[in-house]
Amino acid sequence: MKGMDNHVQRYTFVDRGHGASRRVPAGGGSAQRGFTLVEALVVVALLGIILAVAIPNMQRARVRAHMLEQVNALRQATAIGRINAIKKGRQVVLGIPLGHPVTLTEWFDDNGDEIFQQGTEEVIARWRIPDDITVSEATEADHRLRNASGNKVVRFRRDGVVESAVTGDDTGLGALVLTDKPGNQLRISIAGGTGTTIVEMKDGSGAWTRKINYWRY
Repeated sequence: MKGMDNHVQRYTFVDRGHGASRRVPAGGGSAQRGFTLVEALVVVALLGIILAVAIPNMQRARVRAHMLEQVNALRQATAIGRINAIKKGRQVVLGIPLGHPVTLTEWFDDNGDEIFQQGTEEVIARWRIPDDITVSEATEADHRLRNASGNKVVRFRRDGVVESAVTGDDTGLGALVLTDKPGNQLRISIAGGTGTTIVEMKDGSGAWTRKINYWRY
């Protein structure tokens, strides 16, 4: 009837192929809808959780990478020193200033005094330690660095043998300590003879360990 037309849902038959068909409202398919307020709040909350986890992890990674980059620089300096000493048949010295800021200088020590003479001795390379990291000598008696007129050095003989310890020969260990602003400390020991570098960190009890996982942030 005419009065009932307003209450009748009109449908259009859509051919789906193979003789099948379905009915959809005459106005088209289902209507699209936007986010509700609840859904938007859920998304914002999830983003907040993700950022709360990600930002501290990024900061921790940055602190670790910053310190370990300096360790790699010292390893590089040791390797380059040995290679140049052997290749050139000349004595090489790596000077290690203490404090901050610090620049490590490596040069051909042709006069054998282990003291860098600016302008007269050939520089091999320099490595700058960032201002926020302090370089100090290890306090343990068996890890003291080689001393040359008050300067801390590592000497590479013409045959590539390394002398790093305060004993002045090719035995023992000479070590320096890197300290960053959060208070993390890494002790890098250079073995006499081979120049092998050993990296250690203080654990919760204050003892040195080769497990580098006691970071402060």
